Amino acid sequence: MLKIALTGCQAWTSQTISPPKAWSYSFPEDCRSLFSRWIHQINYHSDLIAKIPFESFESDTCRNSLAGLSTELNSGCGFAVLDHVPLK
Repeated sequence: MLKIALTGCQAWTSQTISPPKAWSYSFPEDCRSLFSRWIHQINYHSDLIAKIPFESFESDTCRNSLAGLSTELNSGCGFAVLDHVPLK
């Protein structure tokens, strides 16, 4: 239950939410191994995805491809759909 009123992007409705392209992210192949160490923890604590330090990933591809993900989770609509996430 919310204890405060949401405003801005996080106060979306089906009529006001950004198009799916704004909150959909493809997971590049070379990022999967970097991300895989987080998978087990995220399966049990889904809120941890917002704390993954994408900006500290050594791969330029990972940083560039996922640059907006943290922003979307923390100050955008509050969720993101990830494609090609390694589940094991």
